[in-house]
Amino acid sequence: MVVVDKLSLDAPKTQAVARFMKAAELAGRKVCLITHEADRKPVVELPQHPGHGGHARNAMNVYGLVKADVLVFTEQALAGIGEAYRS
Repeated sequence: MVVVDKLSLDAPKTQAVARFMKAAELAGRKVCLITHEADRKPVVELPQHPGHGGHARNAMNVYGLVKADVLVFTEQALAGIGEAYRS
């Protein structure tokens, strides 16, 4: 699991996502990116990379999480998940 402070893209571009994955040493691994609802640009672009997927935190599913080698959360998404499942 990897947590990133913020993953912002000006537009959903394949090259920008590929640069992020290379810089984060995630190239060649199946990645599931979980973002906050408001931060959809990286999630829209990730499926262009074979084996990868992305979800807004309120739309996660077990299949997407289980098939990934690495889960990448933005801090905002992780905080939102904690709030949603806090007992």
